[in-house]
Amino acid sequence: MENNNINFIERYFHDTADSVLNIDSADNLIVKKIISDTKLMMKEVCKAGAITYSQLRNVYQLMKEDGMTFKDIQLVRPKIAYVQARLEKKEGQKFLEMIDDFIERIDPDEAKAAEQIKNLQAFMQSIVAYHKLNS
Repeated sequence: MENNNINFIERYFHDTADSVLNIDSADNLIVKKIISDTKLMMKEVCKAGAITYSQLRNVYQLMKEDGMTFKDIQLVRPKIAYVQARLEKKEGQKFLEMIDDFIERIDPDEAKAAEQIKNLQAFMQSIVAYHKLNS
């Protein structure tokens, strides 16, 4: 992976980051770009061996529960930090930092949070799928 000094959101989602959590209001071209950027990111993550499929599934498992609230998703952050600390590769740590950054961006308003959490869960599903495809 090139340019390890910038984070994953800046590298892959610099112009679509806000739309990841608000994909329902994004236009079709933005949705297409998010999927394309996710696919590219996961090719590079897998190529670098940044995080294993099992590690990624463990992170996804923490956040895939239906009906998660703002508080529930925020309480996932320390668990992700633990997994992040255990990763040996810096690329993997930066990848999980991206997931944490998206969680941090979730609006505390419960109605908005519910929709954004659902969108983040869908984003995580695509990450897991593209990891499986590329590993």
